[in-house]
Amino acid sequence: MRIERKTVTIQASQKFRKIFGAFLIAAVIGVFNYAAQAAKLSPTLQNKLTTVADNVSVGMVIVTFNTTSGLQPSHLNVLQSVGVTGGQTFPTLGIVAQPMTAGQVRALANNPAVRATAKFNDVSGDFARIAEAVTANGSTNRDYNFAPKGLLSFTGTTFNRTGTVSRLDMAVAFVRALGHDDAARAKANQPVIFNGAALSDNTQIPGELRGYVQLAIDKVLFEAFPAEVRNVGGQFVVLPGPRFEPNTTVTRATLATKLNSFNQLFTTGG
Repeated sequence: MRIERKTVTIQASQKFRKIFGAFLIAAVIGVFNYAAQAAKLSPTLQNKLTTVADNVSVGMVIVTFNTTSGLQPSHLNVLQSVGVTGGQTFPTLGIVAQPMTAGQVRALANNPAVRATAKFNDVSGDFARIAEAVTANGSTNRDYNFAPKGLLSFTGTTFNRTGTVSRLDMAVAFVRALGHDDAARAKANQPVIFNGAALSDNTQIPGELRGYVQLAIDKVLFEAFPAEVRNVGGQFVVLPGPRFEPNTTVTRATLATKLNSFNQLFTTGG
């Protein structure tokens, strides 16, 4: 049952995707107070439904519908059939938020149009809500049309909370969180340039994501590395430049530095 009262909890962890996702939620919390609630019936609400009469209000309730094409008129008809009208709608997400009574919640729980399974099968509890929020289209709440993809990527029904974060992952998330998704997508499939020279590892950056890397470099969120010679296992290796190293994972120290730069841009509208 994909219905829950409005509560948001952000828990700390040393796992990169959790730290990274939690920070971005804190930074762009606006719509997440609603969107993050696309989750299973909470224990609190479930317990309350066993003790209260149908006409008792249970407060703000978020309903997520089974849809891949956004909120449809048929979904609003489902709500109207149990006496729910109006409310805050999130068309692209297929979500409606509205104060409801216990009876209305019970009725919706039995409707097949309401989503009954979690988006991810490898996370649960409060973090399941965070995972759904940061991967939802428009989760930045900066472009106002819910068109931009989520801040973090995922595969199938797996969020992979213990996975690492690459420089490319961070660049995409930061640029989207700053509200520059349109500008980044406009630069898709173009070579990324630094100081007038194309990156030597442009081919390692997916064409559709190159605009995000370009903006991340232009806004000094990320650096491009110069050519250098490294001693790898006793062998000298020449690394060409400039390069972005999109698949390199980041340390907590690097993440902290990038978050500081992001925060400065976010608070000044950069």
